[in-house]
Amino acid sequence: MSATGAAFTIMFFDCGAPFGDGDNPSKLDTPTWVAVDKHGHPVATLATQVHREQTVAGVPFDRCVTTFALASTRTKATAEVVRAAQSYWLKSHQLTLYRTGTASEKGAACLSDLGIDIAPFRKQKYEQWRAREDQLDEMQRQQPESPRGFNGDNPYTTLTDDQADELREKWLAEAEALLKVNPTGYP
Repeated sequence: MSATGAAFTIMFFDCGAPFGDGDNPSKLDTPTWVAVDKHGHPVATLATQVHREQTVAGVPFDRCVTTFALASTRTKATAEVVRAAQSYWLKSHQLTLYRTGTASEKGAACLSDLGIDIAPFRKQKYEQWRAREDQLDEMQRQQPESPRGFNGDNPYTTLTDDQADELREKWLAEAEALLKVNPTGYP
């Protein structure tokens, strides 16, 4: 891929959906960006702070690290290829993708070189994510003792539920602001 090649769009999804492999949706609230081609086929994923056992499109990620991995549902990249891709991106580009959906200047430049457009997530996917978040909130209200992705008792984070909710509302406000500027999600 190159800047003159096929264009890609970065789309926003909740971890494990729709390209996951049956992971428990209540285990993780971390967003994932998925690069898709013009036909909607996922060709790569970018994720941050993913649980060690979590997978996206069948590709495992180490927790609390930013990774770039080949995750094509058509080619089923091998673990060796995935590891090579992760190592290359982490060492060569130091790509940072924040949970608000913005990338560092260095990361944005690298994606641009690949012909990937960094765009707000599409309204339809955003609404699906919001509905899922609401569903998780309702599940927690019905079973307060049930752990969520961000929980003070969760070994993978030090955030309390109150702190997590505060962050989630902040990210939601930023997402809604993006949609007001560009409701289609495309440049």
